[in-house]
Amino acid sequence: MSKRTLAVIELGRGREAAFKELADSGEFTILVVTRMALPEALAQYVDHVLTVETNDVDATITALRSYSASDRIDGALTLLEWYVPVVEAVRESLGLPGNGVAAAQRCRDKKIMRDTLRDDGIPVPRYRRIVDFADALGAAKAVGGFPCVVKPTDGTGSTNVVLVSTPAELRTAVERIGLATQNTRGQQLSRAAMIEQFVDGPEFAVDSLSIDGVHRTIAIQEYTMSPLPHFAETGFVTPPSLDPPGRAAVVDLAMRALDALGIVSGPSHCEIKWGAEGAVVIEAAARYGGAYIPEVIVHAAFITTWRVPGSLAEWASYLSRRSVPPELFSMSMPTRTGRSSRLAALRKPGPNPAASPSMSTMQGGT
Repeated sequence: MSKRTLAVIELGRGREAAFKELADSGEFTILVVTRMALPEALAQYVDHVLTVETNDVDATITALRSYSASDRIDGALTLLEWYVPVVEAVRESLGLPGNGVAAAQRCRDKKIMRDTLRDDGIPVPRYRRIVDFADALGAAKAVGGFPCVVKPTDGTGSTNVVLVSTPAELRTAVERIGLATQNTRGQQLSRAAMIEQFVDGPEFAVDSLSIDGVHRTIAIQEYTMSPLPHFAETGFVTPPSLDPPGRAAVVDLAMRALDALGIVSGPSHCEIKWGAEGAVVIEAAARYGGAYIPEVIVHAAFITTWRVPGSLAEWASYLSRRSVPPELFSMSMPTRTGRSSRLAALRKPGPNPAASPSMSTMQGGT
């Protein structure tokens, strides 16, 4: 069987397992497209490197078109949130399967995402977009008052996401976002902020793979979070402490969000919080989950999510060969280094009523 050429746009720390799994499968010729030097640790898994300014969409497309003139490119993906719009532009230009640039923008801009979900009848926290502090107090009142959440509209990784309880804290948070002109990849930021209703409750993530608009849930994680006022994930457990109807309801909400946002192809990661008014979608991303979630899924469900199936039949065949997963799998995130601090498979978890909303509480509106 001839190998398929897979263009992987950009590199990131903690994604070594992706390259190893793709290389070990023997199915792919791996082409890395990057503005950076290839780390030595990845060299053994990569067949070709195309150096280009990946923050320039037109330059990236031109470089890949030139490459594909002599070597066919069968697929393109990114492992990083920052480059989801870039990879969708590449897919559209080269005629490769994808979600489209419009869907990527709906996922990258939190205001557009919320508008799309709300207009489709999907519950989300109350929210307002602002560009400076002059509108912040009115926005905070509109979402329910203090405490409320402040976040950048185009941020990643919980950067500058904070809970505020006073006008002074609100001003500090909004001004901090306004001062951030670029992200860590040198991409321009909008400097706009979202003021959002604070939903107090457990948070879950639904990771899925979609092919031709058909979604298959791979795993559900329950997050453990840093102390407030910050919202950094410190670990997660899969499966979550939800009863079966609760799990089904969370998955259904995530699938509705994917449909509304136009995610029809590839991996996705949808985050949902369960508060006093019911479950709400916090956000959804057209990419793999971060924070080593794909690696945990490998251990918990014996599914390699880095694999890129060519069809629904191929994916179904792959899933049918998986083993039965352990009852429970947990991961604690690092405090300072880039490695996990604890990884454990547990058996027969006991009930946790405080963290296990029932189907009846799920029915609440927002």
